[in-house]
Amino acid sequence: MSSKAAAGGRKGGRKAKGGAQEEDDAGGKKPSISASKRAGLKFPVKRTEHAIRTNFGGRVSGLSGVYLAATLEYLAAEVIELASTSAKQNKRKRITCRDLKLVIGNDSDLEKTLSRVRIYGGGVLPHIHRTLLSPAAAQNLETEEAEA
Repeated sequence: MSSKAAAGGRKGGRKAKGGAQEEDDAGGKKPSISASKRAGLKFPVKRTEHAIRTNFGGRVSGLSGVYLAATLEYLAAEVIELASTSAKQNKRKRITCRDLKLVIGNDSDLEKTLSRVRIYGGGVLPHIHRTLLSPAAAQNLETEEAEA
């Protein structure tokens, strides 16, 4: 047997690189696995990595897309979880824009993070200024705030 055949048909005895193009034991090609599946995420890793590259410069880490996709997935899951709780409290089965607006407005961390985001159809947060209330209602409001 020649040295070329023993080395897999390549010079130097190195094996071919590339996970998707290597053949498995059955002789077929291995199925390619997306970066999102490898990271265990639902958000698209390659799309977020491409967005980072186009918006913030050409050279970024290979894991930057995974990190951003994981962060966005966590943020979306948090907002959806709180909004679904809000919808259930109002005895509804669908999450509306109003639920999203109320959730973001009532959570201080989400409000800081999404301060520049507009949710159309969400309305405004319920708030009545103290000077517009009657004196009795203002006093009740003060006692409620003192108890909390």
